[in-house]
Amino acid sequence: MLAIDFGSNSIKVACSGKKLELLRLEQKIDFSRPELRSLLTELDEKFPKQLTVRVTGGKSMILPNEFEGRRIERVNEIQAIAKGGLHLSTLHEAIVVNLGSGTTVVHAKKLGGSLKFLHLGGLALGAESLQALGKLTLQSKNLKQLDELASKGDWTKVDSLISEVTGIKISDKLPLHRPAAHFAKLNQKGARPKKQDLAAGLLNMFATTLICYLLPHAQRMLCKRVVLTGGLTKLPVLMEMMQSFEKETGLRFYMPENAEFTTVIGAVV
Repeated sequence: MLAIDFGSNSIKVACSGKKLELLRLEQKIDFSRPELRSLLTELDEKFPKQLTVRVTGGKSMILPNEFEGRRIERVNEIQAIAKGGLHLSTLHEAIVVNLGSGTTVVHAKKLGGSLKFLHLGGLALGAESLQALGKLTLQSKNLKQLDELASKGDWTKVDSLISEVTGIKISDKLPLHRPAAHFAKLNQKGARPKKQDLAAGLLNMFATTLICYLLPHAQRMLCKRVVLTGGLTKLPVLMEMMQSFEKETGLRFYMPENAEFTTVIGAVV
């Protein structure tokens, strides 16, 4: 079986057989017949030709049921995220978070031989947002460079801390070492932040925002296991920031191998 996940800036492919083969193509298509034909021809050279192709992501839902002798099976992207997240993590229940161009949050649970999933929502904040902000503020070329800069920075140099604002602990839900206002120190007279600190601040703002969004959903679903998937899982500093919230929130984060291929794997298994 061959499955294709059409992302905003890349195409991910999974082919199941004796072993699962994965491929990432740094391209996108406009879903015209010539471009789709070209893509399938390219994949025929890399994998055994498949007469049935499963598609998910992007505008895949507009594809026809049949294309030049091949059967096209459309897979709901939310379902693929849920199924792929549980498959890779080997968990029976989890909140699956897809960190793609934007952020998608799904509750997934195995019930016998079936999958139950619920789309909890998401954020219009993700890889595209971080990359654009990095380019605008730091002239970073890509997310890898942004993460590398952040590894040498200190976000507390740009964010004001709760301890600095309140002086004392005023709530168990407001740890003193967490930010009170992102980038607030840039408003101070004579502020000259380093690029590395700004990069760390950008990633910390993303991580903190995501945690604040996730926690109420996890509490409502009575589920503390969170599987992080998508391209942003390849950023070590960002993943460390997410894990740093485990003790104070009670959440447990899982970052399985091949997490960036979660959606297409969910479509093929």
